[in-house]
Amino acid sequence: MSENKNPYDEDLDIIYEDDDVRLIEVMTKRGLRYLLPDFDPQVLTQVGVGNESDSFSDDIYFVVGKDPEAEIFMLKDYEDGTKILNVTSGFKNSKTTDVRDVTSKYPQIKENINKIFKGGETFEYLKSILTGKREPKWSDEYPYIDDIKYNSDRPSSSTVVIKFGDSEDFLDVFGIDEDDRYYYNNANHPYHYRDTDTYWYFDNWRDGEMILSDFDERNVEKFDHIISLIAPGLLNSYIKDKVKKFDSLFSNYSDDFINEYASDYQNCIDDSVKEEINSEFDNPFFKFGIKEIGAHYKYEANISVLLTWFRQLNMIGNDLKELLTRLIEKFDKKSRGNWSELEYSINCPDFDYQGLNNTISNSLDNIIDSIEDSEEFVDFDEYNRYLEYIQSLGGFGTVMTIPKSENKIFVVRDLDGSTNKATIAIDTGERDPEYRKLSMDELNSFLYNYELFNENRLKLWKIMKDIY
Repeated sequence: MSENKNPYDEDLDIIYEDDDVRLIEVMTKRGLRYLLPDFDPQVLTQVGVGNESDSFSDDIYFVVGKDPEAEIFMLKDYEDGTKILNVTSGFKNSKTTDVRDVTSKYPQIKENINKIFKGGETFEYLKSILTGKREPKWSDEYPYIDDIKYNSDRPSSSTVVIKFGDSEDFLDVFGIDEDDRYYYNNANHPYHYRDTDTYWYFDNWRDGEMILSDFDERNVEKFDHIISLIAPGLLNSYIKDKVKKFDSLFSNYSDDFINEYASDYQNCIDDSVKEEINSEFDNPFFKFGIKEIGAHYKYEANISVLLTWFRQLNMIGNDLKELLTRLIEKFDKKSRGNWSELEYSINCPDFDYQGLNNTISNSLDNIIDSIEDSEEFVDFDEYNRYLEYIQSLGGFGTVMTIPKSENKIFVVRDLDGSTNKATIAIDTGERDPEYRKLSMDELNSFLYNYELFNENRLKLWKIMKDIY
């Protein structure tokens, strides 16, 4: 075919031609053979073109560069709009491509390409508003279009409000699988509730870890004070032994604040999981000129921006959800999903430990008040003075030496509030120690006047023997 000449007016129509490229409408198989002699028209069925007659019932266009190495593009109308196929390697190996792959190579034919393109209902609806051919009505119903904020003076400045009907449509855009959809929906459900697994929290309490790690200083002191009142002999024992004794008397209190701790901490973890999951969808279309106005369901964009994306991605036959999906697939590199283990690996830095300790403090105060108001103590003030005295000596369970008798050792085992007498275990050199119950004065005499104390004890023993 000679330059700028079309010998078969009924076969070819040159839409545009210059020194670099030709845009030609091909109307018959003969015209195709003339334009592209190396292509077999019989395999046009591979690209959706009927093969029954020599003439094409569909509008078919080709973009052919003048450079022998140039790519060849075919434009054809399909049910869902015009598509561009790269057919450089033949119809059998054709690949759908973006319109900008063509217009970036040949910007001089961009206007002609835009005239040829025919889109689906969404594209044509938006285009008619942009060009001023129609004004949007409240009764207009198009998929994923919630509203058109129409600018009658300048239709191209109108904006489109995009709305997803539910989370499934939204998650489809990002290719989220079924497992991760469960965790997403669970995290974002407005009435999210679940039974809290309290086993770990109670185990942590029984081991004493909760006291050592989560109690503040005031509550550690209150806990030890309670132990000093109910089992002072355990003051220097392992924390697990103290907790066991505490629970033997006050498990109703510990059950309450442990359950509250477990529930509040789980809520904090759930909030952290929700925040982490949702952060992966923070304004996800913003870089495409589509801003978020309602997280995960409502977005807004200029009408011209959307039409440009429809054209550039060769998706003028698609709806807005499909357009957004393609934008994410092609340009978004952010990783999303894999949330099944998130709640086990995430921290809760904002947990209200102050509030937890306030609750525990109130419980411990109630316990202390109940003990001090009970009839278990013959003289509570004297008990406290005796307790402090024992602690000053070295405390319960500590091996101590009688000051003036270095070969005599003893251990204070316990203090009974009902008698205000301490149980003392004295090493006699025999297999079993000798146990005595002593008041504070008696203990003091035992320590600093041991010989006299022992002599008086023997006299008392003889008197009691004579009486009986």
